[in-house]
Amino acid sequence: MGKVARIPGIGEAARCPLLDRDPEAWLRCCTARFLPMARRIAGDDATAQDALQDSWIIVLEKLYQYRGAPPACGWVGTIVRHEAGHRAAGKNRAALVAPVERATDALSPDEALQRRQLLRMLLEAIDQLPPTYREVVLLRDVDERSVAEVARELHISRSNVAVRLHRAHNRLRRRLVESLQAPKVLPPSGASP
Repeated sequence: MGKVARIPGIGEAARCPLLDRDPEAWLRCCTARFLPMARRIAGDDATAQDALQDSWIIVLEKLYQYRGAPPACGWVGTIVRHEAGHRAAGKNRAALVAPVERATDALSPDEALQRRQLLRMLLEAIDQLPPTYREVVLLRDVDERSVAEVARELHISRSNVAVRLHRAHNRLRRRLVESLQAPKVLPPSGASP
């Protein structure tokens, strides 16, 4: 590979000697470092690769905002983690919605609407879980992986999977109960529902 032209000021902005010396080597180094993490979060290689590509675009677009702390690799890692999580959530949301959409075909319009609203509340509640709990819920409940597979994937013990899953389910339950008990806003009198 030929040398990439140096971007003015990139060494000062990122304070990474490898980036300043050889941007291509820095890109390869970070890709090798963050691809396994993106795979773990996203669940498959294609989604992880897409998340990594999107992350590099964000890094290039936002490099001027980087202030030098944390180190450049830590900053990139945060972006990769966010993008992989975002893509995994979208993939898992689609996997959850499709069967519900098919199942609502046999229901009355009111029942179908109620089921879609409940699904929307559940998806919002899952999205608001802390990442450690959200990962376990998505892998175990949505992807239907075994406890052993989830433990291997997340590099934690089986008992830790069970604890995180239990805590996540409790949070989801509380959130859904709160949402369902919240007062509904009624249309003004005389208006059609």
